[in-house]
Amino acid sequence: MAGEDGGGARRRRRAPSTGDTADTVREGAELRCHKVQESLLSSASGFSNYRGILNWCVVMLGLGNARLFLENIIKYGILVDPIQVVSLFLKDPYSWPSLCLVLASNVFILGSLHLERRLASGRLSEGMGLFLYTIILTCILCVPVLVVFTVTSMTPGKYKTPPLSPDLLQTTPTQCFFYLQWGPPLR
Repeated sequence: MAGEDGGGARRRRRAPSTGDTADTVREGAELRCHKVQESLLSSASGFSNYRGILNWCVVMLGLGNARLFLENIIKYGILVDPIQVVSLFLKDPYSWPSLCLVLASNVFILGSLHLERRLASGRLSEGMGLFLYTIILTCILCVPVLVVFTVTSMTPGKYKTPPLSPDLLQTTPTQCFFYLQWGPPLR
């Protein structure tokens, strides 16, 4: 046997099949491991739980941004001294009204959360809740306007307004209008 193929390697032979080839082909056509179905991302499939796909997208987005962040740190180094930024803010915190507005927005968020909890537990009446919501929404409308027009910022320009204030001045009244028009979101 070793001399038949001339290479000295032993050739393996296939064992004879016990079934008929025609029967195997016929059975294989009936037994499929896959079936035709709609794509999971189409609305016709009836699949509605996309949590895994969204989690995967968030992970991929985070990994992509982390890679870019690390490449920029390796290539350029740290260009901003964080200690200087913190010391500049601590020296004159009112020179950064945008940051002050963002930090102060947490007060209104926590106030709304506390009010929602009181209303859910039944400790406040609906009328009192509406009155307190009106006060909170009025403060949300007035505080950014007062900060923008009373505090001078470090940003150059004719009006000396922080770059975040136009966004706050445009979106806050819109959100308040929707809230007052259609009420709180459904639970």
